Amino acid sequence: MKKSITFFVAGLLITGLFAFSTTTYQRSFDQTDKGLVRVEKKSGKYVFLECEPVGDYEIAFNFVTRVSNVSQPGDFTFAAIEKAIKIGERKKKEFDGIIIKTGAREDIAIKFK
Repeated sequence: MKKSITFFVAGLLITGLFAFSTTTYQRSFDQTDKGLVRVEKKSGKYVFLECEPVGDYEIAFNFVTRVSNVSQPGDFTFAAIEKAIKIGERKKKEFDGIIIKTGAREDIAIKFK
């Protein structure tokens, strides 16, 4: 009888410790900021390819990038940045980065708030 009570108490303690450690680990995991990532920079501008920045931003201007011969994804992003820089200089609008999305009619130049 004493052995079964001892095993029962030991089982409760082990279960309690496991439950406590699991909830503590989950709480510390939930407090980490999973929304911040590092993005590529080209010519000093951020390139958000198929994603959007977490921080607040405003649209500086829209532009269309046309590239006929693309062999690597980097070729397209470089062409888009160069196009945005030219348009920004012509319109006298500053921007911090661009957002490129497949299937969108226009790419977006953004300025962080």
